[in-house]
Amino acid sequence: MTHRKELPPAQSFGILLWPESTGLDAFEWRGRVRHLSSRETIYFRDLEALTAFLTSMLNAAPPAVDPATGGEAADGPGYSGS
Repeated sequence: MTHRKELPPAQSFGILLWPESTGLDAFEWRGRVRHLSSRETIYFRDLEALTAFLTSMLNAAPPAVDPATGGEAADGPGYSGS
């Protein structure tokens, strides 16, 4: 029997974007992103900073835990079946 590697659990982020004036008739987009489970937050001005934060949080994501048993979850977004 071959077992598939478990997928990492789903992660949730909140992203807020707003325009900020940079002079007459000009603006640039600013943003804030928050990893909802850890509440870690950054502010950013460019997509590179947003992408770097998302990548670091996704690479550091802990395995899903079943709150009833305290062990690894057997279902949910990361579950690959048997």
